[in-house]
Amino acid sequence: MIWDIYSVGDSNFLYAVFNGVAMVVNDDGFRSMVVLGALLGVIGLSFHGLSQGGKFPEFQHLLIGFIIIYGGFYTTTSVAIHDVYTNEVKRVDNVPLAFAAGSIVTQAGRFLTEKFEQGFSTATMSNYGFVDPLSVLATVRQSTMYNMGMAEALTTSPTNNLQASWHNYIKECTLVGIDIGEKTPKDVYFASDFVEGLRFDHNVYGTEIYLGQREYKTCKEAYPLLKNATTGTTAGNIFTTLGKHLSLQPGETPKDRLGKAIQSLGLSAENAQKYVLASTLEPVFFDAAHAKYIEYRQPAYAAMVNDAINQRNTQWAAEGSLFMNIVRPMMAFMESFVFAITPLAAFLVVTGSKGVQLAGKYLILLIWIQLWQPLLAVVNLYILTVAGNELIALSAGSGFASLASIQMADKTLQTWLSMGGMMAASIPALSLMLIYGSAVTATSLMGRMQGGDFINEKKVSPDTMNAPPVLNHNIGWSGNQTTGFYGNGTPDAVSSLSTLNPA
Repeated sequence: MIWDIYSVGDSNFLYAVFNGVAMVVNDDGFRSMVVLGALLGVIGLSFHGLSQGGKFPEFQHLLIGFIIIYGGFYTTTSVAIHDVYTNEVKRVDNVPLAFAAGSIVTQAGRFLTEKFEQGFSTATMSNYGFVDPLSVLATVRQSTMYNMGMAEALTTSPTNNLQASWHNYIKECTLVGIDIGEKTPKDVYFASDFVEGLRFDHNVYGTEIYLGQREYKTCKEAYPLLKNATTGTTAGNIFTTLGKHLSLQPGETPKDRLGKAIQSLGLSAENAQKYVLASTLEPVFFDAAHAKYIEYRQPAYAAMVNDAINQRNTQWAAEGSLFMNIVRPMMAFMESFVFAITPLAAFLVVTGSKGVQLAGKYLILLIWIQLWQPLLAVVNLYILTVAGNELIALSAGSGFASLASIQMADKTLQTWLSMGGMMAASIPALSLMLIYGSAVTATSLMGRMQGGDFINEKKVSPDTMNAPPVLNHNIGWSGNQTTGFYGNGTPDAVSSLSTLNPA
């Protein structure tokens, strides 16, 4: 008979552990270790009986221990390790029959998780991961927010450069239209289709584009050429490049994956392609605005745009797949650790009553770990429901693919991904509370969920008096629009000559 074990962590790691345990259990040294444990148990129980006034030792505990050892460790079987994420199956032979208990518990955990997800009608966490729809949107933003992120898809040669073409068009057409009053920033930021929002039909102003050849077109002539190039083959190239950053199921396309993520958040009417194109062109838009301000001798505005881009990128720098970075590695270690310590458990189980009690605790430990997935499904439902409602509210006016909605959604994604990480890290404590019903565990968990003091009240209510430090070191550089940047103290250290008449 083959016993099925469902791995919620890393099936490769668990497979290596099972092979190692099978080798240890079938070695003669393991039997010698069990005999040594039994000898220690006889000595310990004998001394315990003498300390109780010559009471006959409780050797029945040794008998129970030997039954557990013979049935659970000297009898071997085969197991099939199922990876719940990739559906890959690995078989391991000659493992202890005690692992059958692990099979029963893992199958129960798998059943509960699947039924929870079916009842909640959320994205399948078992197949994709924890808060996967938010992670997919975050991956799209991380992959497209840099000009170089989609350069491979937008640029095939110096004369076929869609990125540079849009850069020129936005700088010399879209932003010019805003400057002369024929477009407004609202037309660009709140257009339901960001590509359409960039349009500026004018037969006087023009720009240089690179769509197979280098040519100058008026703004009205250039737009349909750029739009057709963007929504055609290039859109497919963008999704292909994006697919390198997404975990796809067999036969699944990046567009399908993004579409499922958007639908899971209640945004089923939204167009996945519009969202990706808007996210791809957003950094091009801000880079063009920065270049325009530089050319028009407006360094303050150029610096403002540059700072906004850098601060946004810094906020996203630490974001990643929470399920891959936090939850799944923790599960991988704990589930493999439980099975890896079985040889040690076999040594202890024949030492007496304490060893026999260890067998029950071992089973509870397995149940504790398998409770994580069902509880994560509950947390997954909460995060996706609340975040989805916020994203729906953001997209109510101009649609989810507008520049304004994308930028406002960034904060929502960051907030709920961070909240999901904190709650995911609390799952072990929560499942422990369910098993033991410990008030101490519940109190500790609630204390962890309390937020820190992130508000600096002194910004609006400063101290009446604040003593300065004994030594204060100034910043290295200063600058303004008139003098430019200079090192602090430079004007005082360099001699100056004034030609103005003091009178």
